[in-house]
Parts: sequence; structure tokens; C-alpha cells
Amino acid sequence: MEDRIKTIVDFSSDILTDEKVGSRYEGHDITKLWQLGDKIITLYKPLNILTLLPKLQEAHNSIGLRYDDRLYRAAIIFRRYWDNEADYKKAIKKINVWTKLRELYPVCKGIIEKKTPVTREEVDKLIDKCNNLTYMEVREVFKKFRKKYDRILSDLGIDEYEFGELLIKLSEELKEIIEKNNLSVEVKLRKSFKDFFYNFRLILSALQKEDVYKNK
Repeated sequence: MEDRIKTIVDFSSDILTDEKVGSRYEGHDITKLWQLGDKIITLYKPLNILTLLPKLQEAHNSIGLRYDDRLYRAAIIFRRYWDNEADYKKAIKKINVWTKLRELYPVCKGIIEKKTPVTREEVDKLIDKCNNLTYMEVREVFKKFRKKYDRILSDLGIDEYEFGELLIKLSEELKEIIEKNNLSVEVKLRKSFKDFFYNFRLILSALQKEDVYKNK
């Protein structure tokens, strides 16, 4: 394993946990997430996330450590969004668990990549608004906010980031079916992902018909 990859994976092993709520892993130590992002952008210059993530996944698999694509993506975006760790830690006092913090990711990503009209002042207000709210309440706050500029979310009612999470979960389930020949999982998969496949066809149809669904 390459030394840089080992440094990142070793650090992320202190962040990842197997704590679950239902079928979701929820207990990641978000206090170290900014530091993880800092290590990545310091070790890799220039950073190509599309080539880095497969290497990290391979390293995780080689040592039997669960891999979470979303964690690495969020770490990089949050490090780029907040220049100082102190500012990041101030934010996570109000958005204090991984599930809630994930909702902030697409908003910060849009600002960093200059793909949305959102301002940092608006983000600060959103964070303040989420203080002491439950996960579901936080989720609704962010979805309502993103509908202002996310055409797929506002017009089709489909959250592309939630859709992406379902895609990751689907790949994990398919891997279990293939490796363990687990037919019971296959039956469950067909039932639980019925809406997923419908939404997937809906998105493809919309993208083929209108450029309006492309965020600019």
C-alpha cells in the first residue's frame, strides 16, 4: 500500500464506526473530518478525486475496513469550504452528527464549485437554524433551501444526493448477492428499490428532454 494512501486510511479508521440506525451507518466521528480533508489535499497536489477514491477503496478492502465514499468526499469539500478548523468545529456544534452534516455537503459543494447562487452568509443562517433540530427536521430545512436552485429536486421531487446514497447502498447489496449467493437479499432488494428504479428512469427521461434540469 502506498505510504500516502496508508496515512489517509489509517486516519480514517479512527473516524469510521459500525454504529447503525436501521440500515444506515451513523456514528462517524465528525470532529476529525476536517483534519482528514486537510491530510488529503496536503498529500495530493493536484488532487484528482476520481483517481484517488478507487485507490482508497482498494486499500480499505485489502485490510477489511468498511469504505464510505461519502465520508471522503465530504472531508475534502468541508476542508476547502472552511480554511480554519476552528470555523468547522463551530459549525458542527450545531450540526453535530454525521447524518445531519451530510445534508450540508451539497450546499458547500455547490459554493466551492461555483455551481449555485448560494452565499456563505446564507449557509451560516442555515447552520444556525439547524441547532437542536432532529435529523428529519434538518433534512427538511436543507431540502426546502435547495429547491430554490435545484431543478431536479424542485420539479421532479427527487434529491440527487439521496439518490446517490441509494445507489451506493444498491451496489453493496448486489455485492452481497454475488459473493454469498444470498437469494433472500435479492428478493428484499427488488421490493425496497422499486421506487429507486422508477426515479432513475424519470431522471434519465428528464435529462434527455430538457437541458433545464442541468444545474448551472
